[in-house]
Amino acid sequence: MAQLEEQKKKEEEEANRWKNESELERLEEELKIIEEDAKEIGLEFENDIEEEIPSIDEIEQEYQDLGGFTWANIWEWVIFFRWIINAVFLAFPFSIYLGFTVILNFFLNTHFNRYWAGGNVYLLLNTVFNVVQAFNCFWLVFEVPVYLDWFKLTRVFSFESAIAYNLIYFWFMWKTY
Repeated sequence: MAQLEEQKKKEEEEANRWKNESELERLEEELKIIEEDAKEIGLEFENDIEEEIPSIDEIEQEYQDLGGFTWANIWEWVIFFRWIINAVFLAFPFSIYLGFTVILNFFLNTHFNRYWAGGNVYLLLNTVFNVVQAFNCFWLVFEVPVYLDWFKLTRVFSFESAIAYNLIYFWFMWKTY
């Protein structure tokens, strides 16, 4: 019962505080909360990256634990360096390809389609969709922990919109030819 009264009292104090504060004070308080959340996300990102990328000491310790680098333990080394291998052999080349396709889309639409064919809605939306999907794909292919953890709904929407886009595209192609 005492807890309920205490909670009610806190709610009343909060309500009175909001009545007495000006809009500017409320905005400043909200901005402070947002800034603290952003710092927390940044620290979480740094910690996740530090956990994923091994330090020199961790590499030396792993080398001693595995007894050196041999063909028998090569898979353990691949797993140990998985994030770096992914970045070097998959993410960087794919990001270069992704950047090339976005630039090619802009180039084709500005030069050959004469600025999106004078504002053709399909071409404009196609370019926006291309840029948004490239942005989402960039974070996904690098397996950025914060993006993987906090943007699940964005990733689901991106995947579903890609399926819908392809289905509509192939349906139009089928109807056209």
